[in-house]
Amino acid sequence: MRRRPRVTILLFCIMLVMLFQSSTVWPAWYPGRVHAHSTFSDGDRLPTILKGTAIFHHSAFLIVTDHFEQIPKKRKFSGIISDDYGFEKYLASFQSSPELVIIAGAEISLPRQGASSHVLAIGNLRSIINQSSQSPRDLVKELGQKGLLAIAAHPNQKSATSNFIFDVALTQWLNGIEMFNESQAAQKKTLAWYLQELASGRDLFVIAGVDSHTSADPTDLQRWSRITYVWVDGSLTARSLFEALKNGRTYASQGAELTDLNYLPGFVPQEVSRPKFSFVIHFAHKLSQAKQVRIYRKGNPQPAGVIRLAAGKTEYHCLWEDKEATQGQHRYVLELENLLITSPITLSVKSPSQDKDQKTKLTPAAAFYLGTWEDKNEWWSLTLKITPGFFDLELKNKGYSAGITQPEKLNIHQGTWHHGARGQDRIAGTCIGDDGAEWTLDVWQDSPKRIGFSIIRQKPNFMGFFAWPYRAKQ
Repeated sequence: MRRRPRVTILLFCIMLVMLFQSSTVWPAWYPGRVHAHSTFSDGDRLPTILKGTAIFHHSAFLIVTDHFEQIPKKRKFSGIISDDYGFEKYLASFQSSPELVIIAGAEISLPRQGASSHVLAIGNLRSIINQSSQSPRDLVKELGQKGLLAIAAHPNQKSATSNFIFDVALTQWLNGIEMFNESQAAQKKTLAWYLQELASGRDLFVIAGVDSHTSADPTDLQRWSRITYVWVDGSLTARSLFEALKNGRTYASQGAELTDLNYLPGFVPQEVSRPKFSFVIHFAHKLSQAKQVRIYRKGNPQPAGVIRLAAGKTEYHCLWEDKEATQGQHRYVLELENLLITSPITLSVKSPSQDKDQKTKLTPAAAFYLGTWEDKNEWWSLTLKITPGFFDLELKNKGYSAGITQPEKLNIHQGTWHHGARGQDRIAGTCIGDDGAEWTLDVWQDSPKRIGFSIIRQKPNFMGFFAWPYRAKQ
């Protein structure tokens, strides 16, 4: 038998190693921290310590924002004497590494009579180093012209010794608003301002402000729990991070995580026939008291929808349909009582007639199951339609079956589902009934003419298990 040349075998092995080492980079939410200070201004952490602190708190990125006016000074306001001064040293000290993506931004003070607006500038600082002598209005305007992003920091913070109420005359040059870096009373005002600006048509994203200066601050650990999540289509780099912020692919959090959101925050409209929101909210510990998820439309201060989260769980599957949405473009914001806020979710809603046409033209490829079933004794009737990502389900009982006494009527809509193992026609999902309870659904097909169905609710106990012949309707 003729042997293969060793060179061929070696090349083959190298290709296998490269194949196993390579990995596909998927779009994902990345957690990070925005607005932190080092010894380059009034912080007490050296750059290496600050970066290590961010990594310790599981940050994928860090946006440092030392005070613009203090970076070039040798002696800092905090009294710390070090060689941490000068913009070139500052930029060199905060470079990205494989462990942490970094952007070296700055916090700019814009004084006015009796107050001072603070703006976080994110981007190429070299282009504005010599602009400090400009008026506040001109400097903020210059940020956008130079390609930087401008974020209003703690816009409603005021105390007996300081007034940082943001000058609304500068709002037109902002790209974003900082959340959670002020008292709860001030945060409510900031949320109202944010919604008001969205209603006026402004493109504004949100970030969670850490604003950490020193580990000696008794609130410092809580500050690092403020996380900004960005959605990146691919690898996280300083450039892709900047673009995610610029396009509004963010949400701000301090104690809750958002996953499986079927619409992405951002300024680019996503076309839908009817807004149907589906998402999961996670907590590190069981929720100690009930909370509300409020969904705002078009910046209206009154939420278009409210989802109540009962205490005692760490994970909540949330579903909501906007049945009042008219044709046109709408901006939605998800907000969880002082714990989570999204950047605007921009949806372009088609007309009801287009929506009806889409429903009547569903094919088996677009609709996993579409049918109606009634048993011979007319105890149960079921209407089930499963489209990519969603199912609509209506289940009614017209009598009582052994072992099943509740509910007499159950309507479930907008559940989310996922496929089972490869090669199996199986769907599992979660949904919310009109009784306000969370249900789990399992649907499978074991023959071309037969499907099985089970639905379970834990409290109060209810389980239904059915199998029946069916005929899909187009």
